[in-house]
Amino acid sequence: MRKLSSTHLYVTSLLLAAVVLLSACGKEAATPDVPEADTDVVSEQLPEPEEEVAAEPEREEPEEMDGDMLRELTPEEVAFFDEYLTSPGNWGFLLTTFDAPEKIDLNTVFYGGAGISGGELTQEQAEDFLSAADFPEIYTDVLHLTTPEINDFLMEKTGLTLSDMENKLEWVYSEKTDTWYSQAGDTNWRPFQCTDGLESGDVYILHVKAMDADPGYRSEVYEVILEKNGDGYRFVSNLLMTEEGKIPDQSFDVVLDDMGEVTFASYVPDADGDPHADVTFRIIQDGMLYMTLRGVTFDNIREDRYFLSVDAVSFLDIDGDGYLDLITIASYGSTPDTTLADGFREARIYTGNEWAYLSYEEEMTEAANSALAEITVESVLGFLGVER
Repeated sequence: MRKLSSTHLYVTSLLLAAVVLLSACGKEAATPDVPEADTDVVSEQLPEPEEEVAAEPEREEPEEMDGDMLRELTPEEVAFFDEYLTSPGNWGFLLTTFDAPEKIDLNTVFYGGAGISGGELTQEQAEDFLSAADFPEIYTDVLHLTTPEINDFLMEKTGLTLSDMENKLEWVYSEKTDTWYSQAGDTNWRPFQCTDGLESGDVYILHVKAMDADPGYRSEVYEVILEKNGDGYRFVSNLLMTEEGKIPDQSFDVVLDDMGEVTFASYVPDADGDPHADVTFRIIQDGMLYMTLRGVTFDNIREDRYFLSVDAVSFLDIDGDGYLDLITIASYGSTPDTTLADGFREARIYTGNEWAYLSYEEEMTEAANSALAEITVESVLGFLGVER
């Protein structure tokens, strides 16, 4: 049985309580008729023993931990939810962070059609789209969904409809046909993997890892909460797990130019990753990952050293352009068992701009590290000719 931290249990308890309240108070709606699924569409039910699939293993009895009854999912259940979450109708929800279903970013969920887009445009639909959009011609593929189609999908996946959502759908709308249109010539697909999970009654707490990062960067891990609803599941929340691996002394809130208040977070490398993986720096706002800062190498692997610690982080305007820049100081060892006392330091310099984007300054960084015998924020500023 998984041992949870007190912080994890507290947050999970709040979300579970919210699920119970939503279940008790939420409005009931008739479930639309759904056509029989194609063989390549993921079933929304855990496999039953009598079906021609491996029988679900006998479940452990849940144990009580700090008042919460949580059972760890079996490998077969984790595999089921991995397939379920990464299916066309669900993976869009993994791309948007939210602590309540009404806060889901609809434009992200429906960007690729959410598995329900109505196929190629008819001539009548093309004319309707051009008229509603006031476009002279169609430039790329056009997705199209009617309001009832969207509402049926949202009711199935969240228990809500378009009118309940805080983030409105920014597609072209035709009042004449009650149809929404969007030109999309690409996809926002990302690879994810469900790694483990917990069950509490009809609530499933799933940990999902983004699989597209370079191997040296700390993995993005999200906690997705689903609630069983009839034969399917509804999304309750999807939150970036920001605490695991974070270096508390070198993570803090900062007002980053026009973005407002953000969290600068330093992360140790993944424990099961490459031993030469470097520290990961991230900017997080409202629980959403804004950016992962580029490492010294593009894959964030340092073949000639081993990360030990982050010693200093300083935001200030070093180039006088009115935007915050960043200096970090980290310590490394030449062998895996090097102690901090025997390690060596390295600076990094990032410059900011009007879009609050921090760019790694490779030449400036290399020059400072080569010239300085003692590396501190003050010595780097002195090398750059910047006064506090």
